[in-house]
Amino acid sequence: MLSDALDALSDDQREVILLRDIEGLSAPEAASVLGLSVDALKSRLHRARQALRSALRPVLEPAALPSAPGCPDIAALWSKKLDGDLSQSDCSAMEKHLTVCPSCSAACTALKQALLACQQVGMADLPRDVQARVGAAVRALARPGG
Repeated sequence: MLSDALDALSDDQREVILLRDIEGLSAPEAASVLGLSVDALKSRLHRARQALRSALRPVLEPAALPSAPGCPDIAALWSKKLDGDLSQSDCSAMEKHLTVCPSCSAACTALKQALLACQQVGMADLPRDVQARVGAAVRALARPGG
């Protein structure tokens, strides 16, 4: 199901997921490799993570609860936390909310599980052109001055 979910992403979204969440490049490194601004990369990554989570929701959140009125966009906050874009107080507020909101807690857990699955799957089942672009990007970054 993860392979199908990754395949359903656009090439741009798949590349950013691969570079950030599988290869572990930092946002500035991945942005440089893809020729994007860091803000554009983060926006694309956020959309890609949301699409991946949505595709995997039937497996990861079989009994998804509706969000309560006033709940934050927990997936967006978690994505920002991974990228280091939340202040300590924002991060603490999000984590406090997760302890009292079953819906947001389930959504956050689902996103964590989806990203963990991405890290474990590797690139073996990806189309060759996507493998080649990601491989070239990683090699370019590893070169001196890259």
